[in-house]
Amino acid sequence: MTPFLGEANASLEKADVAILSVPYEGAVSYGGGAANGPSAILEASTQVELYDETLNKETIRNLNVHTLPPLDVAGLNSEELAEQVRLAAKPHVDAERFLATLGGDHSISIGVLRAYWEKYGDQFTVLQFDAHADMREEYDGNPLSHACVMRQVYDMGIPFVSVGIRSLSAFEKKHLTWRGLSERIFWAKDIQRWNKTGQGAWLDELTALLGSKVYITFDVDAMDPAIMPATGTPEPGGLDWYTVNDVLDRVCASRQIIGCDINELAPIPGLHAPDFLCARLLYRILGLAL
Repeated sequence: MTPFLGEANASLEKADVAILSVPYEGAVSYGGGAANGPSAILEASTQVELYDETLNKETIRNLNVHTLPPLDVAGLNSEELAEQVRLAAKPHVDAERFLATLGGDHSISIGVLRAYWEKYGDQFTVLQFDAHADMREEYDGNPLSHACVMRQVYDMGIPFVSVGIRSLSAFEKKHLTWRGLSERIFWAKDIQRWNKTGQGAWLDELTALLGSKVYITFDVDAMDPAIMPATGTPEPGGLDWYTVNDVLDRVCASRQIIGCDINELAPIPGLHAPDFLCARLLYRILGLAL
């Protein structure tokens, strides 16, 4: 197992951050390979420069990070996965240790969020970066599919805000409208237009919808396939690196980030840029949040 950044593991007792790998892709619906995402991110992280030029600090010098062994999820169905992930996440959530979970397909988030819900109830907000609404009641008969993650969030009563959405079913669109949730969706096409015309008020509007505690779930297909081709269900017209960082910077400046996950990276052999992007993204989130 490669520890994050290639740095020596801090003891778990002293750790500010725990990194949990969940190499699972049992619920993917198109391209495969997401089970290899966690190891690719950790391997790429060994090449990340420790000095963050934007934050003007070596983030790792102020943190104790413990990279946990990968969770054994071989042969699990979706409900078994959710329970195993919940049990693995719970000690860190209860200890208020920052937990960063690496997937795996997006269904890995369900168990993590159940652990956070058990501790915080509805007193935190999920900030979703994604190309897809993930609001289906079920997909291929599975209510715990990667396509149903945010419906699980909604059904638990957890508030949410979604960024980068550009693909959803007619039913999902009706659900968002009927339930008065449309204001919580920041469509990729609108973000592109606002950025081109220099309209930055949307960042304030987004932040105002968040509670004081925020959990970030980051499906890498939120980003444009030009910079993130290594994902199972890519969608054109996605976010770029600097837009993602604008959102993170604004949110982290005024909200407490209690945990995060990065999911749906399906590494492409010989193409390291997407893996490195994910590693850099996690390092930036840690630098902003802690």
